[in-house]
Amino acid sequence: MRNNQPISVMAVLVFACLIAACFRQDILTVTLDVPQMRSDECQQLVLRAIESLDPEAILNARFDVAAGEVTIRYNSMSLGRKNIEHAIANAGFAVNTLPANEDARQALPAGCR
Repeated sequence: MRNNQPISVMAVLVFACLIAACFRQDILTVTLDVPQMRSDECQQLVLRAIESLDPEAILNARFDVAAGEVTIRYNSMSLGRKNIEHAIANAGFAVNTLPANEDARQALPAGCR
């Protein structure tokens, strides 16, 4: 009878690596151009839109109101860049090349239109 222990150990190690790969994170950072974000009030509205997405996928968001930019670190295995852009656009803000949702834009405070 042959010893199959090395094959069994190898199979367990391969299986463990495959399982670990399924739970990995891919952390990305993206800077988005949000030109209508001109005040702290606008920033809070953009933040609320971002936070409406998967809260565990958004790791942090940094705002530069003067430049009209938001830099977001997120887990791209849970959330896509386009999801973030569409959430901001649906809140009424144009983002990168994506136009704002016009109805939501009209509902924004005057300083954010």
